[in-house]
Amino acid sequence: MSLPSADTKEKPSISVIGDAFVDILASGVQKLPSWGKDCYADSLSLHPGGSAGNVASNLARLSIPTTYYTTIGEDRFGKIFRDAMAARGVRCSFTLDPSRPTPSCVVLSSVKSGDRCFINSIGTNNAVSAAGFLEQKEAIARATHTHIGGYFNCPQLQAPELVSLIRYLQKEGRTVSMDAQTDSIGEWKGRDGNLVEVMAAVDYLFPSEVEACAMSGCTTVSEAAKWFSKYMKPEALLVIKCGENGAMAFQEGKLLHHQASYQVEVVDATGAGDAFDAAFLAGVVSGKPLEEAMAMGCGAGAMRVTLISGSDRAPTPQQLEAFTNSHKLRAAKSASALAPTIDRPPKPLLSKL
Repeated sequence: MSLPSADTKEKPSISVIGDAFVDILASGVQKLPSWGKDCYADSLSLHPGGSAGNVASNLARLSIPTTYYTTIGEDRFGKIFRDAMAARGVRCSFTLDPSRPTPSCVVLSSVKSGDRCFINSIGTNNAVSAAGFLEQKEAIARATHTHIGGYFNCPQLQAPELVSLIRYLQKEGRTVSMDAQTDSIGEWKGRDGNLVEVMAAVDYLFPSEVEACAMSGCTTVSEAAKWFSKYMKPEALLVIKCGENGAMAFQEGKLLHHQASYQVEVVDATGAGDAFDAAFLAGVVSGKPLEEAMAMGCGAGAMRVTLISGSDRAPTPQQLEAFTNSHKLRAAKSASALAPTIDRPPKPLLSKL
């Protein structure tokens, strides 16, 4: 099959736009404390990332020239963030906002379930705007592909100008992907219903199984894929990340490929979905077939969950290839059998239509 690809013979490169966070990761949490109480974790550590930052870091490590556009504060966390991204080989095109703090996130990672919960201070993510990126459209379009990360973490990104930017990039022969992440307020539609318009414009969409079901109001992954097909372009690719059940690629609601996950012991799942996004995109922009790109994505995600960090120690192309060649695959459930648990009743994006 033919994947959406840039109309160019240029060397592959990627612009990443979106959120930024400095994660304060509490790994190996036994239980959550009640008010007035405390609890223990195996370790506490700082990891600059966020969805967009994690993807940019992983792409650079995979030898894909990557430029990262976001906004950070002129504070200590801002310096830590900027220095970390530069050290990882990411080309940084950051806007500085002295009036807001650099975003930070306390990540509590369970030692038993491997699951996580988050406490966010979005700070300068409030200043990450679609209008600002549209003003930088010519610079962003220098890359053959653009990835949008952390849509739900950036209120000003949820605007008509984001669709205008996507249309401009595609007119210039570029492709666009998005990982919206989790909607902390549980509405799953973006400001003024903007998510539907963005979803209809992008070439690749990367929700997790929980996010896909929450956005669609469906109870299984297969049902969600059919729902997305009503609004995404016929040629667009929906890639749903399903944790230990690997990942599934759909086009027009039809399952094209189900990549099983690799057998590893989960230490911490922070950044695994972002690692998948980066490795999958590295494969796609390098001309790999869908099956190989999916294996790269699941391999990178599996490598990530064996480490304590969000985007530190991302694999090189050689390390990723060695991993996928040497690790066994898990048995996986079918799309119709995957019915993730959602904390609150899902609200369909287009229930009003």
